[in-house]
Amino acid sequence: MHASPASSVRELCHLALDLQSEFGLSLNREQISRLGVYLDVLLQWQERVNLISEPSPERLLRLHFLESFWMAEHFLEDRSILTDLGTGAGFPGLAARIYRPLLSVTLVEKHAKKALFLEQLTRRLKLKGVSIFSHRWQEYEAWQTGGIVSIRALKVSAELLERLAEQGQRVLLLHTEDMPIEGNKWLVINQLQVPGSRRRVATQLGVRTSTS
Repeated sequence: MHASPASSVRELCHLALDLQSEFGLSLNREQISRLGVYLDVLLQWQERVNLISEPSPERLLRLHFLESFWMAEHFLEDRSILTDLGTGAGFPGLAARIYRPLLSVTLVEKHAKKALFLEQLTRRLKLKGVSIFSHRWQEYEAWQTGGIVSIRALKVSAELLERLAEQGQRVLLLHTEDMPIEGNKWLVINQLQVPGSRRRVATQLGVRTSTS
C-alpha cells in the first residue's frame, strides 16, 4: 500500500470511524489514537518489509483491524490471556490488545523481521502486558491455564490441535467457512460470521470432555 504516511494515517483513521458501525463497534479516543500509531509504523515498515498484502485502504482496515477489534469484542474478555500464533504484523493479537487494554497477549512469530517490527510497534504503542516470542510455535512452552490461542494465518494442523488440547487451551480461529476442523477432541463453543464478509467466520473451540 503506497501513500504519504501522515496524511494516509489521518485518512485511514477517519475511514475506520466510518466503517466501525458495520462491525457493531464504537471506538473511543484512545483506541483511535493507538490505531493511528499502529498504521503509522505499519506504513513505514511496509516500504521495506512485506508485512501485509492488502492494496486497498478499506480492505486493510476491514480484514486486519476491524475484524480483530470485532473478534476481541465478541470472543475475549478484558483480562483474557491470549496467545496469537503466526501473528505476522500483529493480527489479530496486537490489534485485540488495543481494543481490550487489560488483555495479556503473547505474539508468536518465527520471522525475525516481523518480530522486530512487532517489538518496535509495541514500544511506540507503549503497551504493557505484551510479549513477543520470535520462534516457531512448536518451541513455545509458556502456556497458561485458561488461555486462549488465536489462529488467523497459520495452518491449522492435527499436530497443532493436539498440542493445544494437551495444554488445555481454548482456540479462536478466524478462517473461511470451508476450513475443516481436524480431530474429535474439540467442541465448537461459539461461531459467528464476520460482518461484511460472505465466507469469513470466527470459531471458538474448547477441548471436548468425556461428558460432552
